[in-house]
Amino acid sequence: DVFEAVGQHAAGKMSDADLHELECVACPSAGACGGQFTANTMAMVSEAIGLALPSSAGAPAPDITRDKYALASGRAVMRLIADGIRPRDIATRKAFEIAAVAVALVLVNVINVPGSDDTHLNAAAQPAATSTTTRRGTVARRRALTPADPLRVWIAGDSLAGSIGPSLGELTANTGVVQPQYDSRVSSGLLTPDFYDWPKHAEQQLALLNPEVVVFIIGTNDANVWSSKLADEYRIRTEAMMRELVGTKHRDVYWVGAPVAQAKHLETGVLEVNRIQRAAAAAVTGVTYVDAHAIFDDVNGNYQSRFADQFGRTQIMRASDGVHFSVAGADLISADIFGLINAEWKVTGQAVLGAPKPVLETKGSTQVPGTHKSVGASVSNGEPTTRPAYRPPSTTSTSSSSTTSTTAVSSTTTTTTTSSSTTTSSTPTPSAP
Repeated sequence: DVFEAVGQHAAGKMSDADLHELECVACPSAGACGGQFTANTMAMVSEAIGLALPSSAGAPAPDITRDKYALASGRAVMRLIADGIRPRDIATRKAFEIAAVAVALVLVNVINVPGSDDTHLNAAAQPAATSTTTRRGTVARRRALTPADPLRVWIAGDSLAGSIGPSLGELTANTGVVQPQYDSRVSSGLLTPDFYDWPKHAEQQLALLNPEVVVFIIGTNDANVWSSKLADEYRIRTEAMMRELVGTKHRDVYWVGAPVAQAKHLETGVLEVNRIQRAAAAAVTGVTYVDAHAIFDDVNGNYQSRFADQFGRTQIMRASDGVHFSVAGADLISADIFGLINAEWKVTGQAVLGAPKPVLETKGSTQVPGTHKSVGASVSNGEPTTRPAYRPPSTTSTSSSSTTSTTAVSSTTTTTTTSSSTTTSSTPTPSAP
């Protein structure tokens, strides 16, 4: 469009003001060329050949993931040296052929190139911890988003979803063209369907809500009960869950891995669970793996509770239990997830500011106090109803609808207080995710 406009302007058929207006909206932001010209193509080719980490070429210059890619790239280089792998081993003839195909796919507007199982591509990418790993097939152009027909987003999972739900929900809802709903269940996992059956619940909610985008986080509770004997079962359960979420409607699924854990025994399980989840995401078309571990760990891959956010401000990112996110941490990872959704759906370019959607919470959701924002909306039988914002427990005990500390609503009301003999103390210790 810009090239044609320059020609029209040169021929006297377009005014200076019209050309300037088009130029201002054609390639927003900084960094690699947004028009998919030479700089962008070469960055993509380096990724397709295997000389750059997956998804690293497409991150906007101001995006916080750039810092993570820089660190992850350094780790990958050191591992490649240790393993005796050199650029000549990666940049093979086959690699260049795949890169040529990738360029051809871009030229016909297939932006997301399917992943490859070729070892020369994976040699550089697999050892490193990257912010995201994407495995997608050809996708159709996205529909237009409007306040009357917003993008339907379902955010679900364990208690960490109870942190991401309000933060990502607020971020997306403020655009006016996204309707988010979150559904969090404390202490749930895929290995404990007798406690909470996510496949069954997801089947019901997907049919009811018909989301176009699903953000799902689970795994820390699975890591807590981890045994190497469970690896095959967990792989099967994880892939089955991913395929259910994608479904026949080919939903965009953003599967968020478990964040780095402070306790060593839990971290051992987290690494195994994340390894299986990442591999499963690579096998299921439509699933993008979001590496929460890489977002929250330090330069050595270890736990850290405090570091700079996307604006350079040092924040406490984790709860005191060494498991959950703080509100700032939830905001941080939500910004990363929103960036991925926005790249696919062009949400910000269609935003209608000043008319935010409500952030909906599925009735029965449970959360850990102090780890989430208050969003002031709940949902009952598919219809939103206002509920009081969460208030920290007072010095006297208060009633709760669960044996865990949550803000769940009861089956007959949307307030946070229910008639139950279970009590919570004035300083609740966050439960397992």
